Amino acid sequence: MNTFEVDEKKGIKSRSGIMLPVVELVIAIGLFAVISVFILRFFTSANAMSKNADDISKAVIKAESVLELAKALSFEDAAAEFGASVLETADGKQMEASYDKEWKNTRENPSYLLKVTEKTEQLSNGIMYNYHVAVAKNVSEDAVVLVELEGSKYKKGE
Repeated sequence: MNTFEVDEKKGIKSRSGIMLPVVELVIAIGLFAVISVFILRFFTSANAMSKNADDISKAVIKAESVLELAKALSFEDAAAEFGASVLETADGKQMEASYDKEWKNTRENPSYLLKVTEKTEQLSNGIMYNYHVAVAKNVSEDAVVLVELEGSKYKKGE
C-alpha cells in the first residue's frame, strides 16, 4: 500500500497532488515563527532586567558613598560633596539630592532621588548619630525605592 507516486520530472507527490518538500518547508517556517516570538519576549525581558539591575547597582553605590561620607565627615560636608540640600526637621537633619538618568545632579526633571536623614541620640558619655539612606526611582510618578541603608557613628565625649 504505497501512497506516494514517484515521478522523476516533478519530484515526490502525494495522492492529493501537493509536493511534500513544500509542506515540510511551510511547517518548519511556522515552527520557527512561533519559537521566535518566545525568544523575542525573552530578550526584551532580559534587557529590562539588565536595566533594573544597573539602576540598583548605581543606587547602592550612591547610598553607600553618602553613608560613608556622612559617617566620616560632617553631615553638611557630605551633603556638599553630593550636591544635596540640607533641611532641619523635628527629628534631625535631612539631605536630598536629585539625579537625572545618567546619575548627574539636576534640579529639573529628576529620575532619581537620594534622601538621607540623620537622627542624634544623646547617650551618657557621647552622641550616637543614626543615618537612614534611601534612593528612589521615578520621582515625579509613583516612586520605587531601589535601596535603603542604615548606619550609625558614635562620638565619645560630646
